[in-house]
Amino acid sequence: MSNDQLMSGITIRKFAGVLVIFLTVILACPRVSPAGDFYQSALKEGREFYRQGSYKQALERFEFAAFGLMDKPDLMRHVRGYSALTLFQLSRFDAARGELEKLSGQPNKLKMEEAGIDPRDKDFFHIMIRTLYPQGEITVTPGTRRSFEIVFQEALKSVDSGDWDAVAKKIEKLAGLISRDPRIAMLRGEWLFTAKKYAAACRQMEEALPSIQPEFRDRLLFDMVRACERSERFERVFSAHREIGDEAIKRSLQPVLDAVQSRRQREVLALARDFDRGEMKKFVALFSGDRELAMDIWDTARDQGVLAFGAMESLALDLTRFPEAVNRRFILKASKWLESKKKFRAALKILEKSPFANKYVLDNTEIMYHMGRLEGVLGENARARDLMRRIISLQPDHKAAREYLERLKGGS
Repeated sequence: MSNDQLMSGITIRKFAGVLVIFLTVILACPRVSPAGDFYQSALKEGREFYRQGSYKQALERFEFAAFGLMDKPDLMRHVRGYSALTLFQLSRFDAARGELEKLSGQPNKLKMEEAGIDPRDKDFFHIMIRTLYPQGEITVTPGTRRSFEIVFQEALKSVDSGDWDAVAKKIEKLAGLISRDPRIAMLRGEWLFTAKKYAAACRQMEEALPSIQPEFRDRLLFDMVRACERSERFERVFSAHREIGDEAIKRSLQPVLDAVQSRRQREVLALARDFDRGEMKKFVALFSGDRELAMDIWDTARDQGVLAFGAMESLALDLTRFPEAVNRRFILKASKWLESKKKFRAALKILEKSPFANKYVLDNTEIMYHMGRLEGVLGENARARDLMRRIISLQPDHKAAREYLERLKGGS
C-alpha cells in the first residue's frame, strides 16, 4: 500500500469517527433542530466526561464541537480551554500547549476566565499553567512538574484546613520531586510559624522571597510580616509590608504594624528617661536601618524633660556615636547644644565626624556654615573662610555666610 493510500485511509477513518459522534449527538437531542445547538451539546457533554475522568471521550466531544463553533469565539474559548485541560490530563503536553497558544500569545499569563474554564475546574487549570510554563530554570520533565503541582495544591488545602501533620508530609514529598522550588520554603515557613519557631520561619521565607513565583509573592510577604514581628525583626516587618502589592492584604496587617509602633514608642521613651548604650545597641538591632531612632530619642528627652538634669550632653555625645544617627537635623542639634555649653571643639568634632562634613553639596550648606563658625571661634580663620566661600559658590544668596565672610575680612 502506498503512503497516499495509507494517509487517505487514516483521513477516512477519522472522518467516520467524527461522523459517528455527530450522529450520536443528533440522536441524543432529537428535539433540537439548529445545527449549532448540536455542537454546543457536544461541548457540554465533553465537560461532563472531563469531570467524570473519561478524558478520551471528553476529547472526542471537544474535537467534534470545534467543527461547528469556529464562528462563535466565546464558545470556542471553552472548547480550546477544556481541550487543553483534557490533553494535559492525558499527558499530551505539547498538544495542550498548542491549544493554549491558540487562546493567547502569552499562555503563562492566561486567566481562567479568558480560557472559558468553570470555577469548579480552577485548581487543575492553575496546575496545568504552572506545569507547562514553569518559572525559573527547573529542568525536570512535565510529568514530574505535574506531580509536584498536584501535591502542592493538596498541601495548600491542608494548610487551609489546619492539618499541619499532612502539610509536613507533603513538604517531604515535594522536596523529593523538585527540591529547589521556592514554594517548598514558603510552606516550610508557614509550618514553622504554627510550631512557634518564628525566627526559623522568617529565615525560610527570606530564602524563598527572591525567586518565589509572582502569584505567591503577596502570600509569602504576609507571612513574613507576622513571623518577623514575632521574632522581633521589626524593621523587616515594615519593609516586607511595603512590598505587598494587594492593598486589602496590607490593610489586614495594620494591627501588627500598630503593635510594632507601640513597642518602638515604649523603647524610645525608656531610653529617653534613662539612656543606656547597651540598650541602645539592642534597640538599633531590632530596628536596623531606622534612621530616625536617635533623633526620636533626643526629641523625646528634650520635649518631655524626662532626663535627669545635665544628662542631655551625655545623651547627645552617645547618640552621635551610632552609625544610625546620620540625620542632619540631629547632628546639628547635638552640636548646637554642646556649643551652648561652650564646648566648641566637641561641637565641631561632632560635625566633622558626620558623613556630611566633606560632601560639598547644597543639602549640606547648613552643616558647613556651623563648621565654619566654630572654626572661627577656635581661631581657624583660613578654614572658616574656605567653608564660607564654598557655601556661597553652592548657594549665592546665603546671607549668613556672606555676612560672616565680611566679618572675617574685616578682622584680618
